[in-house]
Amino acid sequence: IKSIPIPIPSLPVQERIVKYLDFIYEKSVKTALEKIDQLKKVNDWCLENQKMSGKNEIKLIGELCKIDNGKRIVKNQTEKGQYPVLGGGGYTTFFTNEYTRDGKTCKISREGMSLHNCVMILNEKYYLNSQAFTIESDSPILINEYLWYYLDNNKHIVFNCGRGTAQKAIDINEFRSIQIPIPSLNRQQEIVQYCERNETLIKSLEKQIEIDKQQASDFIKSVIHFQQDEAKDPSNTGDTLSPVEIATDPLEEKIPISPKHTIESLTLLNLTQLKNIAKDLKIPRYSTFKSTEKNALIQLILKD
Repeated sequence: IKSIPIPIPSLPVQERIVKYLDFIYEKSVKTALEKIDQLKKVNDWCLENQKMSGKNEIKLIGELCKIDNGKRIVKNQTEKGQYPVLGGGGYTTFFTNEYTRDGKTCKISREGMSLHNCVMILNEKYYLNSQAFTIESDSPILINEYLWYYLDNNKHIVFNCGRGTAQKAIDINEFRSIQIPIPSLNRQQEIVQYCERNETLIKSLEKQIEIDKQQASDFIKSVIHFQQDEAKDPSNTGDTLSPVEIATDPLEEKIPISPKHTIESLTLLNLTQLKNIAKDLKIPRYSTFKSTEKNALIQLILKD
């Protein structure tokens, strides 16, 4: 550990880096994570309130649903491809050139169950192995998405159907005996639309978190590269100083205003975040922009 070299810019630059990273992780990312938690909780409450106080018909999973088992697949006997392979624990480490599931599905763990992902709602092409199965409604009184959101928000009920210690395997008969409250089709559709809107917001926030973290990483890399370029000694052969030498170099550092932005990354930011970027870019009258002028501000940032 002690032998790892570290490039050290001047204290003002260090302070600017820390201020930026504090904003990313302590403000932007933290706020997004809190909002994600809130959205998940309101989905939980929506389904729980219907269960506790709504008008429902109680049915068993086994009465209304059909189960479609996954297929066995062997990694070293399978041609690699673009489609992920999912099992009881969720995504595995390999991909294949064929898929057995397409569109929106609900995966249930058969083996290797965990409370975190024993139920997963997916919307993609993937290969489902024999450690899991998907479930669908087989009844006109039950909407697929309502079934899936109910199971996803009651993972503990599904997980409790597992048997074993270290590697739990589901007891299918017990799973089929799970009771599910079924409201009218109109009410089911209302619940599905509400949950889907929140899920869309959750995915958008998760994407914003990824972009923010990438922006932070790119920012640090750009500063380090800039420091190394600026820290060349003109009296020698022109070789860049080592990172340790950079730490004592007296040159005054300059840093780029911000990492390169894209319209996709900027669209996910709120107006306050966009104004902070515009301020760094010294865009005239950036503070006067209103929420309805967000797109115009984005275009100015991209132009700069």
